[in-house]
Order: sequence, then structure tokens, then C-alpha cells
Amino acid sequence: MFALLKESHLSIHTYPEHQSIFLDVFTCGNADSKKVVEKLTDYYQPDSFSLQTIERGVRK
Repeated sequence: MFALLKESHLSIHTYPEHQSIFLDVFTCGNADSKKVVEKLTDYYQPDSFSLQTIERGVRK
């Protein structure tokens, strides 16, 4: 699943055979990616998860 959001996007990759789900959250502008991660972990309630943050793009 891939969702285009204003200045951002969210992609969800599922691997049921491994009981795994991978989420990519790409935000721009004033969007707070930490809030998105909070909401998604509340929704999916994983047994465990890891988070990797990569800062990229144009900085002013």
C-alpha cells in the first residue's frame, strides 16, 4: 500500500509469512513524523519494533 500525502508519503510493506510489516514514513514541511509513528504503533500494536530515522533533503 502506498499513500501520497501533502508534502509526504506513507508506504506499508507486509510479509505475513514472516509475521512482519514495514512502514516507511516520509515527511516534509511541518509534519511531525514521530506523531505518525506513535499512531501507527498504537494501531498495529506490534510485539516489538525498531525505528530508523534518516534526515535528508534540502535544509534552510
